[in-house]
Amino acid sequence: MIEARLLSSVAAALAATVALAVQAGEVTRAGTLEIDTPWARASVGTGRPTAAYLTIRNTGDRPDRLIEVTTPVAGHAATHAMVHEDGVMKMRPAGPLEIPPGGELRLAPRGELHIMLMALKEPLKEGASLPLTLVFESAGEITLEAPIAGLAADAPPP
Repeated sequence: MIEARLLSSVAAALAATVALAVQAGEVTRAGTLEIDTPWARASVGTGRPTAAYLTIRNTGDRPDRLIEVTTPVAGHAATHAMVHEDGVMKMRPAGPLEIPPGGELRLAPRGELHIMLMALKEPLKEGASLPLTLVFESAGEITLEAPIAGLAADAPPP
């Protein structure tokens, strides 16, 4: 009886620890790459695009490149860059993005780079999550879950 209660308490404590780790933003590792704090913004229905963000660190001594992004909830996902053209801010596909050795690639709100999610198959709702698959030249394919924050969020959900 005491062992069962102790085991139950240990299981509850472990579950709480795992929940806190997920909320704090786990790091996903693949080879020499670390993907930190993936998240996305909620969408206004399915007719308008939304964005996803994350940070990729390369702990190795060779560069790697993010060459593709996919998700089953969008008809098209791609890296985009904000660029100034003739004094006007415009968005353009960014193509493959290099992560230098010992460096990082940051895709963030109000930053130059982000992942654009277009032709949504379902609305992205705050509090849910979406699977993102990142394809790298060297590290290969990595699938992770990105929690969804509010429509105007500037940071991942708590």
